[in-house]
Amino acid sequence: MCKTQHSEITDNINKTTLVTFCSLLTISKPIDCFSQLLTVLALGIAIISSWWTDTVLLTILCCAVFVSGLMAKYYALRLYLDKKLFDYLVNHLDQLPKTLVELDEALIKLKLIKNTLTSRTLNERQYGTVKLLKKQIIALAIQLLLLIISVFIGIFYIK
Repeated sequence: MCKTQHSEITDNINKTTLVTFCSLLTISKPIDCFSQLLTVLALGIAIISSWWTDTVLLTILCCAVFVSGLMAKYYALRLYLDKKLFDYLVNHLDQLPKTLVELDEALIKLKLIKNTLTSRTLNERQYGTVKLLKKQIIALAIQLLLLIISVFIGIFYIK
């Protein structure tokens, strides 16, 4: 890679920026814990409702909450990996262009990313990670909404 490509990949990046970004990613952990709690709760409600009631709708909604929880867990795992990678980059900031190339090579070998000819900038990587965080929050919101609907159906429909 030539010098201009190195500077393009690492434009306006300093340690404070990366540490702040890594701190932002720590929000994923409590979201994941809350999502896991909702997932287990929905699974319990689904099992109980399938045994004691004839309300198929309640069981289906709880299963949808469970599936949404699995999606949220997938995003949480991806975000955990990204946080670890950004933590690594914070500790190797002095050799950032070389480290990013090595990181891409490792991810390609593990078949976690597609083999591309151009390396992504750090800003593009951060943008992709923020998109994952937003998807995790959306999955949690869907999960919470479905669980609230399930509880209301359970309260008002089953008598």
